[in-house]
Amino acid sequence: MRLGPRYQVLALLGEGAMGQVFLVRHLELGRKEAVKVLKPEVARDERFVARFRREARATNRLNHPNIVAMYDFGRLPDGRFYLAMEYVDGASLSRVLAEGDGLSQSEALIVISQLAAAIEHAHSRGVLHRDLKPANLMLIQRKGRDDLLKVLDFGVAKIISPEYRESVMVSQEGIVFGTPLYMAPEQFESSDHDPRSDIYAVGCIGFELLTGEPPFFGKISEVVMAHAEQAPPRVSDLVAGAPRELDRIILRCLAKDPARRYQTGGELLADLVTLHPQHGEATGPSDSGPVPNLSRYDLYQSYDADTMHSTVGRDPAGQDNGEADEEDEETRRTGKRQALLLELAQAFLDRGISDVRLTVTVADARALDRGIEQCDAERAELAERGSRAEQARRERESMLRFAVGELRFDRDRGCGDPDLDYQISELESRLAELLSEAEARDKQLAEEATELVMRRAEIEARRPQIYRRLHLLVEEYLANSAKDAHLASRVARYRALCEDQ
Repeated sequence: MRLGPRYQVLALLGEGAMGQVFLVRHLELGRKEAVKVLKPEVARDERFVARFRREARATNRLNHPNIVAMYDFGRLPDGRFYLAMEYVDGASLSRVLAEGDGLSQSEALIVISQLAAAIEHAHSRGVLHRDLKPANLMLIQRKGRDDLLKVLDFGVAKIISPEYRESVMVSQEGIVFGTPLYMAPEQFESSDHDPRSDIYAVGCIGFELLTGEPPFFGKISEVVMAHAEQAPPRVSDLVAGAPRELDRIILRCLAKDPARRYQTGGELLADLVTLHPQHGEATGPSDSGPVPNLSRYDLYQSYDADTMHSTVGRDPAGQDNGEADEEDEETRRTGKRQALLLELAQAFLDRGISDVRLTVTVADARALDRGIEQCDAERAELAERGSRAEQARRERESMLRFAVGELRFDRDRGCGDPDLDYQISELESRLAELLSEAEARDKQLAEEATELVMRRAEIEARRPQIYRRLHLLVEEYLANSAKDAHLASRVARYRALCEDQ
């Protein structure tokens, strides 16, 4: 089955009151995408047609790693309108919450921070979501992790309003957009929309991620009343060990008065980052584990050191988390032992011991460390170069595809410009060139990444032999230096680490 001349339908992903969502393959690009096809009756309203085009254009300006990209829009031969979007294969946050044991504090903070970054990007470009809820948030796998957030349907509510009926309430004043569990008080009273209503929804979602349930629940009338009049509970009252600063952040998002909330997603993200500013050092409650540096999670990129490291050897995505944690812990212990061993060897040399064997072995060990540091530095530079190129490619592709879509839209509506076909053809040629160049670049980056990983692996392979030699030499001198007060503390630490092995 095909949707128009460009899309082959692979599966029906979902169906709602406004239309259907299909998984498709773009026949020219060979890539999977998601296409939302709206019901034919909306196409009869000329006001809708104008709004559809205007808001689709605005939404296309969003280009952020945490927002599902909109690639194209138009009208199928049978008259139905469609929106072509990035396809993400993952689990909705609502499903994660319903089927699993919830998220740890660390995982929840990572998701909330990405959501804050996404709405900051969208709001800065004049696009509101208006229906943020766990069902519109997807967690997908990237770099062996399952915590990359993708926000669906940014701007879609406004594109198809006021006919939108997939998750709305009807008030006496008219249509109110949103899902009651996550709606700001002002949304129940007015059809006017404010970016701070999205902030309120983030607070509701964050509360649910941290505690397992939204701040208010029950019958719709009860939920509406609670949003308007009832103070939300504190996270720390429901989750043992939750920091008070986290209470302050969530409660500020949930302020009844929009003026008392965070005014932007950027303000919210800045406060989230202050909770744990140093990567891997701060920890939450005993069941939360290390809390990573949240400032990193608003800019997931396609290339980074972790991605490149996984191009050769084991697949992180296929490894049990427990096994990966055990391997990481053993690697850390080994690194500490080797660092202290090298420190002891250098201390012997500094105290005037003249031994060619020890001098050469220390020099070899330091050369290994420098080689690994150099590989890691080159890998980080390669990751940065790749991410910049990928971001530029995404932006350029999105602009070209959308421009083609607009020209086709004009042509299909019977605009009499005889140059439209030529312009479409020119833009399609540029798009093909762009994708060909990107493919070649990706191949080159992958080759360079593989070469770096192999070079680092070769250096690492020499490490055990050199450190075994260093261990024997140090033990030889330790036998004669056990009572040396200057070395006692380091010797004790080294012995303790060796006993842990």
